[in-house]
Order: sequence, then structure tokens, then C-alpha cells
Amino acid sequence: MAVGLSFGVEGQPVGGNAGYEIGRGPRTGRHGKLRLGDDGSRIERRTIIKTAEAKVYTELVAIRAREAMPSGWAPEELIVVELYFFLGREIDCDNRMKFIDDGIQLGTGVNDKWFLPRAMTKVAGLRPPSRRVVVSIVDLASVASAPAS
Repeated sequence: MAVGLSFGVEGQPVGGNAGYEIGRGPRTGRHGKLRLGDDGSRIERRTIIKTAEAKVYTELVAIRAREAMPSGWAPEELIVVELYFFLGREIDCDNRMKFIDDGIQLGTGVNDKWFLPRAMTKVAGLRPPSRRVVVSIVDLASVASAPAS
């Protein structure tokens, strides 16, 4: 498969339960439109939001994705997101994928509904600076149009 972009993100990825907390978020109406008070201010409610640590990790993934993105790269179909985990402690990879996908979406502008994420390998017990996640993204349209070998 032809790789669209590849990059590494240093550190242990943020996990599902540790990545969320109860906080204040915007209140939306039936169609996702922000609800405003009589004075025009936005109405907030208690909701589940990302923790500060999760926001920082998501932004780090976005920065690395943006740096690695080739100019003119704009996938038109599904893309495979291959994740290689090199970790300090054992984790459930599924819980980490959402924050990584969110960062890739933020960095590339590609909606994560088109992502097909998969964990390719997982190695635990590493010390810093060896802890990282390596991301390789493959555009399925480029694979389909490639000549057969």
C-alpha cells in the first residue's frame, strides 16, 4: 500500500476514561445549533469534555500530522490509519485511537468518519524517550488506482 503520510508522536497516548471529565459545554438545540439566552450569551450545561491532558495530546498529534502532510494531499475516500504503539505501560489501544483520530482530523482537515484505524503492533515496558505512537496513513483511492504488480 502507498503511504499518504507517516509521522511519530512522542509520549504515552492519553486513554479513554482518563481523557474525559465532567465540565461545562455549549448547549445545543435539536439540529446542533448553539442555543443562546435572551441577552445573546451562549447557554452552557454540564457535559462530558476532554481533559486538559487529552486536549494537549490531540493538539500534538495535529501538529505532527500537519508537519508530515504532503502538499496537495487530499484523500477522496476512506483512509487506513495504521498505529504502531511503543509504550511505557500496557494499554487498551481502542481507548487511545479516538484522541489520535481527533488529532489527525484537526491537523489534516479530513473528517475522521473516513478513517479505518487499526493497531498494527503494541510493545510495552519502554522507557522515555522510546515511548511513542507511529502513524501511517494510506489513502485507499491511491491504492485502488495503482497498477497491479
